[in-house]
Amino acid sequence: MNFALNNNLKAEILVVNDTLTTLDWLVNVLQKNNYQVHLATDGYSALEIAKTKLPDLILLDIILPDMSGYSICQQLKKSIQTSEIPIIFTSGVNEGLDVAKAFQVGVADYIIKP
Repeated sequence: MNFALNNNLKAEILVVNDTLTTLDWLVNVLQKNNYQVHLATDGYSALEIAKTKLPDLILLDIILPDMSGYSICQQLKKSIQTSEIPIIFTSGVNEGLDVAKAFQVGVADYIIKP
């Protein structure tokens, strides 16, 4: 991971979401708070960016066009290179089973979008 205690360095966050309005809003909020933001709109891009950029945090939507956030999370947690990156699911799904499954695959937290 890239985050350092040096105030000149920004924490890097990978935002994975296929809804452009959500991406725009998240990027705006994060950049205003001095985070460096990487974007992915599908699972394969998310995996590639996570492995090459090694972000400090991943905000990951559960429902994506090519694979689920669960699958992405499982793959990242299996890799020595990316296993320690905290992942927070962002989803409009508010079912107890979905939240439980999220924690089973290794997410750090689960945010329900309005």
